[in-house]
Amino acid sequence: MALHHPALEWIWIVILGLIGLSVGLPAWQRLGVVGGVLGFIVGAVGLPAVLLLVIVGIECARRAGPRLPACHSGTCKGRLWPSLTDRDLGDYERTWVGDESALRCRCGRLYVTRQAERRFMELTPDGCVLPYRVHRDYRGWFPDDTETRPDEGPIEETTQAGKGEGGEHIE
Repeated sequence: MALHHPALEWIWIVILGLIGLSVGLPAWQRLGVVGGVLGFIVGAVGLPAVLLLVIVGIECARRAGPRLPACHSGTCKGRLWPSLTDRDLGDYERTWVGDESALRCRCGRLYVTRQAERRFMELTPDGCVLPYRVHRDYRGWFPDDTETRPDEGPIEETTQAGKGEGGEHIE
């Protein structure tokens, strides 16, 4: 289902209008026309804006801390939430290792992320992927104490110039 659909826009307009009326009509009865107009505006715009701010605040608290954890040496850090773009990686730089996107810190270590599991894993020079940090809701990054999971084999590093956006090869 697409998020941008004309029917959804009309549903939102009706819902905001009903919220505006539910606040504006009592204000009209108590304060007259000016109170009714102001009540409608507060109900249709103000209450949804406050709700949106609460939702954004909860989401920022859930993500707790920087987008990416500090590297092993503790000198490289990811950008703090909220960040205006997903491409802002703080002290990390995106690079390609084989067919996989990796992050290189200023210290030179390579890391890979597993977004579904919210894991930040170290990529060793011999191609193994070692658990490093895991993100926990409302608490931030913690040591990942799962057992070591070696990859299928060594991964050869390539430069970013050989790849385009999204990882496709540029010929």
